Amino acid sequence: RWLQGQREVWRRYGRDIVRLLVSRGPGGAWLLSAVLLKPRTMVAALKALLFLVLWPLATWPLTGVLHTLVGLSLLLDGLYYAAGLALVPSAWRWPMVRALLRAPLYLIMWMRALVWSLTSREAWLRARD
Repeated sequence: RWLQGQREVWRRYGRDIVRLLVSRGPGGAWLLSAVLLKPRTMVAALKALLFLVLWPLATWPLTGVLHTLVGLSLLLDGLYYAAGLALVPSAWRWPMVRALLRAPLYLIMWMRALVWSLTSREAWLRARD
């Protein structure tokens, strides 16, 4: 149901979200992506898929720029996790590495939830009801 709610937010407020992304600059984009682009494992997998799809088309100017931007985004994600691993106490480092290596399992779980959210006929529950 959470994914149904996410989809409903994008459907109802998509124009406002795009307007905020354009008008608030990188800080606003970062904040909105932190709030709305969830789950992270699915977003990372979509970035990787987009990177691979754009690879053969990267010789064209526009797709080359998009390919580079998606690649930089993936690189920043990797640096983010690497910096996090460097900052955690050494006793936690190996368990964190194992958790990161298990991230593809979460992708499978989220894909299953996505399919359920698309096929569910139950209405999204509101917090005020």
